[in-house]
Amino acid sequence: MKMLLIALTMLSASASVQVDTITTSEFSEFLELGDVIFEQAYLERGDVQIGKVVQATNLGNVDLCVISKLSQQRNVKNEFLYSGRMIIPAGLTLPLGGFTQINPRKSWYTKWQHAVSKNLRRCK
Repeated sequence: MKMLLIALTMLSASASVQVDTITTSEFSEFLELGDVIFEQAYLERGDVQIGKVVQATNLGNVDLCVISKLSQQRNVKNEFLYSGRMIIPAGLTLPLGGFTQINPRKSWYTKWQHAVSKNLRRCK
């Protein structure tokens, strides 16, 4: 029994562990609402796209509330920060979050919506 434990310990120590690395593609603009520009990038594991991330830039001179949500989704996990409600200060770019694939062996599909409001209470 003791030899079996030693053999299993040595085997697990010698096994190589492969770490998946996730990279982000270049951000590209996909939507402009008033003074806010939305940009998206794909999350990629190797050559496979496994999700998207979104960032918003407020070009105006007042703080704005940005509301993001997934209206339809299949095989994706909603990962928008603060439940998709974020205040973007004037002149700044902030990440909003995005979504990632749940099961890597299945296809994924989503439709998302973004809204911009001057009423900052909508983001609380």
